Amino acid sequence: MNSTNKLLTVNNLSKTYYSLKDEILVLDNISFDVYEGDFIGIIGPSGCGKSSILNILSSLDKEFKGNINLKENITIGYMFQEDALFP
Repeated sequence: MNSTNKLLTVNNLSKTYYSLKDEILVLDNISFDVYEGDFIGIIGPSGCGKSSILNILSSLDKEFKGNINLKENITIGYMFQEDALFP
């Protein structure tokens, strides 16, 4: 694909959640590109990091490692399965 049609680049995305007892790595060096016209599906079992990826891409979660490059004037949002209100 032509890089001028690239909307999103994700490089080496990693996310770790911490508790008092554990450290859980849910995303480990995930990389992908999204081009104009692409249809993307994120599938996997409960707890594998699907929502973590979406939270990071939509800027709800800003604590991660890696690089995200979004084409100018593009925003990412998604609809939660259940109603959610934020302050």
